[in-house]
Amino acid sequence: MRVVGAALAASLMLAAACVPVPRPFRDSAGTVQLPPQLGNDSVAVLPVDGTPGGGGQVLAEEVARRLREAGVPATADPEGRAGIRISGEVGGTAADGTNADMTRVTLFWVVANRTGDREAVTTGAAVPLGEWQLASPLALARLAEASVADLLPAVRPKAPPAPEPAQGGPKVALWSVDGAPGDGNEALAAAMRGALTGRGVTVVEEGAETTAVLLGSVHVRPVEATREEIEVLWTVIRPDGSEVGQVRQANVLRAGSLNGVWGQVAGAVAEAGADGVVDLIRRSRPDGEPPPAAAR
Repeated sequence: MRVVGAALAASLMLAAACVPVPRPFRDSAGTVQLPPQLGNDSVAVLPVDGTPGGGGQVLAEEVARRLREAGVPATADPEGRAGIRISGEVGGTAADGTNADMTRVTLFWVVANRTGDREAVTTGAAVPLGEWQLASPLALARLAEASVADLLPAVRPKAPPAPEPAQGGPKVALWSVDGAPGDGNEALAAAMRGALTGRGVTVVEEGAETTAVLLGSVHVRPVEATREEIEVLWTVIRPDGSEVGQVRQANVLRAGSLNGVWGQVAGAVAEAGADGVVDLIRRSRPDGEPPPAAAR
């Protein structure tokens, strides 16, 4: 038996002027769309104050580029619509040990989101003194590389704590999610665990007594040169190995859109597919009759 979730019409916000965001599409009836990255996860990097030679904008662009390479939608357009804004300034320079040709540059960053939360991050790197004085691409690239490593934890979405499971509801063992690009395997598993718990399903460890087993798989198929289909399949099986059914979710996105951080996308996918998964779990009893639904 194959159970497929209802169509989800996702409204998208443009994450950044330099980051193309795929448009939503409506699949054939019965398929849940896979929503792309959402606007609150996007980042705007402002020009860095105190950079010599007017290099503050160039440094911001280099940081934004490296954030995009790490899977974070980012732009160096200070007027861009973004949920997170990063401002920075040069905190100072100092000689790098005994090497007179090198200087250590310290950068102070502030990461602010739409809710008003702010986080201070201090980064730095040693660069050739002459290159720094000219704000050369070499010096700015080295500083950007060192900065992004410390900025990533501040800009990546924080997963909300999973609610406590309801007592007396069905149980499922979430074995694994595989095949996803970026951090999708871990992000989807954590998001589906929370979505099922919130619907009265107790998610147990592999090997525990359970009503059913849930497996997740992600398939990426090229559609054309710059686009690809992302398909997510949730398969519910009984403890004896017989399949109960599947929930399928799919969308066509810009190629590489999910090669990094899935962020809120994982939560949206799990929420869209969880009702269908719960229905399959409740139908996994050997007699085929679903147990009473737990209160939500």
